[in-house]
Parts: sequence; structure tokens; C-alpha cells
Amino acid sequence: MTDIYCFNQPIYLNNKPIWTVIHATIYKATSITRKIKPIKKYYEFFKSKKSHLWYECNTFDCTVDEIINTMIFRSIQICHHELIYLHSKSNAENWKYPNDISV
Repeated sequence: MTDIYCFNQPIYLNNKPIWTVIHATIYKATSITRKIKPIKKYYEFFKSKKSHLWYECNTFDCTVDEIINTMIFRSIQICHHELIYLHSKSNAENWKYPNDISV
């Protein structure tokens, strides 16, 4: 399994500005809604609103679409972990039974 915080792959090293735009956008949207949208929705958003990413992308042995989708997927993983999973875990740990319930 890949560490979601490991960015030493060439697609991240050579396309850092693109990664920054994609992750910042998805992180902000997720922090507002607390929901993750499907990859296709994010892909369509970036294709229509930030089409310049496709022209700025440095490709190697894969297509620009594969790189963008990989970055969207990684950003979704990070956002889910930081904004949804950890948030719900901390809420569960802090939850206490009300005093009036007998167990």
C-alpha cells in the first residue's frame, strides 16, 4: 500500500504546481461540505474550470488524464483521512454516555 503522504513519484515531483491547485481545491471543498465527491465530478470540474492544468502537465509514460486522475485520487485519500476519518474518530473518542442512561 502506498503512503498517501509520499510524493517522491515523478508525477508529483515534476507537476508540483498542478498538484497544489488540485489538492487545495479538493481540500477546500471537502472542508466546507465534509463530503467527498466521486473522482469523475472533480475531473469534470477541473476539465471545465481549470483546463490550463492539461497544458501545463509534464507527461512521462502515462497520459495527462491518468496524471490528473491520480492526483485527484490521492487528494481525495488525504482529504478523507484528515477531514472525515480523523474528525469522526476524535468525536467518537470524546463521546460520553449521558448521565441519565443506566447501562
